[in-house]
Amino acid sequence: MRTVIVTLLFFTAAMEVSGQEALGTDLGRWLAALSLDARIAGEMGRFTHDDLELSAGYRSARVASMRELVTVEVDQAVAALLLGPCEPSVEVTYPWQNDNDQDVEAEKEFSKSFIRTEMFACFETSQADPTAALEIYTSSDFRKEVSSRIEELWAEGDLSCVESGGIRALLSPTKSCNSITRFFQSGMAAEHSQVVWNEGQDPYQDVYYKESVKTFVQIPGGLALHYLNYSRTTNMGRMQRWIGTGSIEDSQKDSAKLMAQRLAGENR
Repeated sequence: MRTVIVTLLFFTAAMEVSGQEALGTDLGRWLAALSLDARIAGEMGRFTHDDLELSAGYRSARVASMRELVTVEVDQAVAALLLGPCEPSVEVTYPWQNDNDQDVEAEKEFSKSFIRTEMFACFETSQADPTAALEIYTSSDFRKEVSSRIEELWAEGDLSCVESGGIRALLSPTKSCNSITRFFQSGMAAEHSQVVWNEGQDPYQDVYYKESVKTFVQIPGGLALHYLNYSRTTNMGRMQRWIGTGSIEDSQKDSAKLMAQRLAGENR
């Protein structure tokens, strides 16, 4: 895991992402500057549809465009939290379910089963240290308590790896490793995580793409959490989307509830 301490002096020049207006936060500019790991496109290369593969050009372009999208969305969300107020919410969507912009059928099929998850959580607490909160939220103990599917967590070199059990008739087990990078600034702490390797062989399902950012922001009266995740694993039919949406929403709500309890416990 790489840890980066960012100062205001380091990011003095405004950066733009694909013609978007200049990013408004140091976190956004930091995300825009993160390098793209070649292994990400490699994992996407596992995907096939009717014996058609995703081209190398498409995979590279998609990795870059996804990073740009994540950067802009996180930047806007954090900027909004800094202005206030914090309003709790959980949203699970399938943003490219009806994507007709792709010319190649394999690309259309790949886009259709992307899942986007976004959560805002608000915590009234006198323990308003974003760095300490991020440590709690990303700790092995917390992750195992909030997700009963997690069977093992371990470090492999500089990667953070996880094996999760499946759900009968719905979801196969997964076994993957993530590249983790952290951002610390006064009043803010964030973690960027991206899958760069997965087992993807029976009985495990492929994790073709997964990128997330978890951000704790100090706000009046406590802390706010913004979580954004884009993932592409198994193909999602209508029933799987219906069940999966509820499962993801419940998981995010449970994590926010447990985090509130942990923060309250630190005050005693």
